[in-house]
Amino acid sequence: MSAGHSAGLRCDGAGRRQGQDVSEGRRHRGCPFRRRDSESDRQQPYRRAQAARACGANVVVGLGGGSSMDSAKAIAVEATHKGTSWDYRWCSKTQPTKKTLPVVAVSTTSGTGSQVTQVAVMTNTELRDKSAIYNSIIYPRAAIVDPELMLSVPEHIMHGESLAVTYPSFTRYTCAHAVGKFAVLGRILNPALSSKSDEYAAKESCNELDRFLHKIGMWLSLKGLDVPENELPALGKQCMVLPDYQANPGVATMDDVMTILRESYSRP
Repeated sequence: MSAGHSAGLRCDGAGRRQGQDVSEGRRHRGCPFRRRDSESDRQQPYRRAQAARACGANVVVGLGGGSSMDSAKAIAVEATHKGTSWDYRWCSKTQPTKKTLPVVAVSTTSGTGSQVTQVAVMTNTELRDKSAIYNSIIYPRAAIVDPELMLSVPEHIMHGESLAVTYPSFTRYTCAHAVGKFAVLGRILNPALSSKSDEYAAKESCNELDRFLHKIGMWLSLKGLDVPENELPALGKQCMVLPDYQANPGVATMDDVMTILRESYSRP
């Protein structure tokens, strides 16, 4: 990005400190950045798109985790198109065009890998619905992946608590449908399993993962994260909205999803 270009900077909790450093540094070089703080309703980036238009931004920088980078992609679409980013979801007739602003993704977590995908996940809090823009036009033009950017990230963000909370149940469900792959995982976590059968090593991989989560302080539950138990059915319904769940070796039914969520709600 050459001097004189104007960029909208979108950062979340995982990238806020780095965002301050970047904003200050670029200001001294005469390149105006517009910092965007994380909000609880970050799915409809109307105000950020307005700000991008107002400052004449011709690139959007997403700095932080998956939410930050996905938001940057949505802003890049909404700042250059009619309506809102929600109007350009994968299931909509209207799709983003070449007018979409280029995105630069700077990852500060080990998360969704949004820096290399054509996906921008969004949640409409009013409709209690989750969907995504899925279009090659929103692939980041550049991705900066520097491990040192993760040094100041809190552990619960670094490890991904929302994933860790379901791992024990989710891996046991998936293991039955991908024995070979889980056998490899088990042998990585415990080399002593190398002499065991694939079936045994796969089953033990789940126990090894449990021990690993305990070791790093990520043995979590939905209850411990203050998720109301009466919200589990609504959460389960949302798990079935995006079609990517069908890529699992064993495609889950709603009953399977609810079993995983109930097991994840409270742990010993």
